[in-house]
Amino acid sequence: MDDAEAVERVRAGDVEAYRVLVERHWRGVLAVLRQRLGNSADVEDLLQETFVRAYERLGQLREPGKFRLWLLRIATKLCADLRRRRREVVPGDESLRMLVERQPSRNAQPSPDTHVLDAVEALPQKYREVVMLRFLGGMTCKEIAEFLDEPAGTVRNRLFRALEMLRSRLRPL
Repeated sequence: MDDAEAVERVRAGDVEAYRVLVERHWRGVLAVLRQRLGNSADVEDLLQETFVRAYERLGQLREPGKFRLWLLRIATKLCADLRRRRREVVPGDESLRMLVERQPSRNAQPSPDTHVLDAVEALPQKYREVVMLRFLGGMTCKEIAEFLDEPAGTVRNRLFRALEMLRSRLRPL
């Protein structure tokens, strides 16, 4: 069942179809929220709020086939609302680190995951964002372009450059 069919089934009263949509898209929403907020308590709250708000407003979705993009925009707007309410900007530097929960011991050597996370976190924001959306959010370049309202060529170029930066930073390892 694709997104458009699932949306139509939910509109017809099939609550289980919404479970399919949540299971399909929660990782992408989580990646966007962590990229923008970095705070795990806020992320969990807004993840839930995103899906609740989408369910309540499903009747307003004009193009059911673009459910994912619509959902990610809801998440982005919720982040902006939270920031406005708090009047503070939460840095996203630790957002990737929160995706991999680890408790390093004092004598432990850094794992390969630690090196990769450090390298991704060191990327400039515009590159880090496309890497997270592509690899953590599971989005295609076309979907990222729609989400960021950028040309697809720009997104592909940023992704290419980001991967080149990561490759050069990780090559010595």
